[in-house]
Amino acid sequence: MKIKSFDKANLKLVRSALNSALERVEEELGIELSIGNITYDRNGTGFRTKLEGAVISEDGLAMTQDARNFLTYAPLDGIPKEALNQSFVHDGKPYRLVGYRPRSKKYPYLCENGGDTFKFPTSLVKIGLGTLNMELS
Repeated sequence: MKIKSFDKANLKLVRSALNSALERVEEELGIELSIGNITYDRNGTGFRTKLEGAVISEDGLAMTQDARNFLTYAPLDGIPKEALNQSFVHDGKPYRLVGYRPRSKKYPYLCENGGDTFKFPTSLVKIGLGTLNMELS
């Protein structure tokens, strides 16, 4: 199939093809790559996306910018650095703590569940990890 112009539907195909190609590169180089939002111009003649890469640590986890932010900012909230990639349960679902977004004041913590990423407020992360109870004692 040859694309004549870009639109929402065929950009899904482009993303899928790019992800397949990136998987091969990830395996070959031992890194993690991810594509951000894809936007296309008004005419449909071009598109733009952001490609992010991260080195995979010895424990098999990628050290993304959000993970590095966690190591810097979480201790300021009373959450230990060691909590990165730890799991907790919220509303009966398991979540893994994967990052921090310092510009997001209400929901700075990023948690994964089933391949999807969710934003959490500090209070829920503390409750999930059990650090809120330690502060109140």
